[in-house]
Amino acid sequence: MSLDDSSKIHVLIGESGSGKTTLFNIIFGLDNDYTGEFKLFEKQSSTISNNEWASIRSHDMRMVFQDYKLLENFTAYENIYLSGQFSEEKINLVFKDLDIYDVKDHLISELSGGQKQRVAIARAVITEPQILLMDEPTGNLDGMTTDKIMTYLDKLKEKGILIVVITHDEALAEAADVVYKLQHKKITLIKTKHENSTKKSQKESKITNLKDAKASNHVWEYTTNNLKRTWKKIFLTAIPTIMIMTMFILAFSAYRSNSTLSFQKIFAGIGDNMIVLDTQKLNSDTVETYNDKGILSSFDGERIGFSTADVQRVNDIDYVKEVILVSEDIQSNYDFNFNTFNQTFSQIDFTDSVKKYVGIVSPVENIGFNFVKNHVPFNIAHDYNKDNVTFISGDFPKDNSNELAIPDVYSLLAFNNEDFSKVVGESINLEVRNAQNEIEQYSYQISGVYNTNFRNVVESQYPIYTGYFLEDASQIYRTEESYEFYRRVLSENPQTETFNQQLIKTYQDYQTAVGTGLMTMIVKVDSSQNIEYVNKELQAIYPSYKRVSQYDLKRGELSTIYRSLVNILVIGSTIIAVVAGILISFLNKGYIYNRSKELAILYSIGYRKKDIFMIISLENVILFSGYFLISIIVAYFSNLLYFSQTPRFMLFDNIFESINMISIILLVCIMLIISIVWGVNGVKQKNLKTFLNKN
Repeated sequence: MSLDDSSKIHVLIGESGSGKTTLFNIIFGLDNDYTGEFKLFEKQSSTISNNEWASIRSHDMRMVFQDYKLLENFTAYENIYLSGQFSEEKINLVFKDLDIYDVKDHLISELSGGQKQRVAIARAVITEPQILLMDEPTGNLDGMTTDKIMTYLDKLKEKGILIVVITHDEALAEAADVVYKLQHKKITLIKTKHENSTKKSQKESKITNLKDAKASNHVWEYTTNNLKRTWKKIFLTAIPTIMIMTMFILAFSAYRSNSTLSFQKIFAGIGDNMIVLDTQKLNSDTVETYNDKGILSSFDGERIGFSTADVQRVNDIDYVKEVILVSEDIQSNYDFNFNTFNQTFSQIDFTDSVKKYVGIVSPVENIGFNFVKNHVPFNIAHDYNKDNVTFISGDFPKDNSNELAIPDVYSLLAFNNEDFSKVVGESINLEVRNAQNEIEQYSYQISGVYNTNFRNVVESQYPIYTGYFLEDASQIYRTEESYEFYRRVLSENPQTETFNQQLIKTYQDYQTAVGTGLMTMIVKVDSSQNIEYVNKELQAIYPSYKRVSQYDLKRGELSTIYRSLVNILVIGSTIIAVVAGILISFLNKGYIYNRSKELAILYSIGYRKKDIFMIISLENVILFSGYFLISIIVAYFSNLLYFSQTPRFMLFDNIFESINMISIILLVCIMLIISIVWGVNGVKQKNLKTFLNKN
């Protein structure tokens, strides 16, 4: 069978199931499951590429499907507009010719079967294709007779369009110029008209230049309009997606806060020019060596506490500005006069500014306050702020003074004053217990008010910081009882006893090992630029000790632990993001299936594979952006109304930090990519053809 005479209307008849529609699908490039060859525009069908097929369907050959294959969520006008580059005037003219101008702004879902059929015809003929395939064009017509259709087809024929029709309509077959019958897998010519017919030359039989035949200019318009029209359906599928994203945002933020951020907070109070060593904190290499040798000891075998000689030796290192010894693990609950203080406020004494934060989440009945000596001298308190004390107003108390740094909640309870700046500098008389255990009134001056986050969670106990003063820590070690204790502890097995001989062999050896009795050394370097040099010098002097610093966190032993935590966070959250992306895609499979049917229609009118990919990608980006924005809002209010008032509030403080948001966005992008891949996989060309072959 050769169809190349555009001066005639060709009709193919045959019984239902004989293969007429299948033949059309093969000619239209929708069905590749066949043997043999056919030529289209002087090219073997097997050599036509996917892009060339898209160009053919966009401009050179159009098909009117038996079941219309129209975009249900769009108007009749939009169905034509989205199929190519056409002026409004041209679209209106086609609508008038087919007597459907009055319904051009109606949604396809609002039209009758006959009106849909005519819209499908309008979409096919508006490009003035070289070939027009029509599958039962009169099957559903209402208000338009076969005679009118034939008259319209004659007009198209006059324009040089080759028309091929499948029909059961006897009137249409009778009016046709050439009639073929498909029966038993064979095509037979059963009728042809010869009277006064002069064969017209077809339009130039070349596949249209791909650059000239694009429907893809409408990708953005199609995608955005489709989302607007289907938002109600999308909303139902969006709810579980938003829930998954919200839980992911909260879970990621909480885990990050509890792992990497928690690790960072340990060092947050250490300035970038500070290095801290402790005689009881050994590095991992030393611990591993001890384990291999069976040594049970927390000391290096040379000292229990640092000595004045140690201080001098470190002071002699270039760039070291100051060396301070403290007892970091010992908390002193008194001021420089050895006065202790304890005060408790019961609920009946709570001021309104505190009472409103006490409830189900923070069910405290009493709030207590006690003295705690500042653990380091004032001049390095900000460089080594191990408790991460943040002042709302004022500062740490001066050394050897009667100054106090009070918590904000104490200011509210004792002064009922929310203007903390006015409290700083005020004098306060407190009932304290002196060194002789006698109660007396003592006057103090408030140096600062620090933040407790009591608005999130009210604790039952808060410290009031007193000024630092030097204590003789060695006294507690200079007793026979202390010596016997350490001798027993450091002789748990023969290996340990041998290793610790320098510490415990004699009482004099023990006294020498105790030194000042202070086990923590804080080294202040003149500049962070010199921290690496000083760190190496300290490593040479004290090879067994762990050196805690910002430098060590980034490049030293601690960096290995930190990187391990980061790797766990990254790998774990990525896996969860992948699982979440798959789950979201699975929950949306019904929506994706329906979208596939619509995208198949676009495929049939010339949209290329890359256009379909762009639509799926653009649609997912818009949807995921909306889902993410809503999830962030839900997470914000979840934190504001609930999590911020629980003991775990600190886990969610970092949600809106820039680095946290960037990390979450990157992980959501993984979900987005999975959704796009899932969507693209669902609308592969093979699947699109399957959808188009379904009636």
